[in-house]
Amino acid sequence: MTIVNDGGRETIAEVRDAKELALKADAEAHPLMQAVLAKFPHAKITAIRTPEQIAAEAVEEALPEVEDEWDPFEDG
Repeated sequence: MTIVNDGGRETIAEVRDAKELALKADAEAHPLMQAVLAKFPHAKITAIRTPEQIAAEAVEEALPEVEDEWDPFEDG
């Protein structure tokens, strides 16, 4: 068995976290984030939600439509 310390390939964690790291890098490069960091130099990004994630959460949190809901304006 051979153990190598310098394989030159990405670690499992780097592969797993590549998308999140790219989102964080994009967020840090955004002009609005740069302005925030200029005013608050110790601020940190703790979570990033994409528009797709926000939309999915909104769908999950939306009230379900009720089939036989009473409508006060409906003649019945």
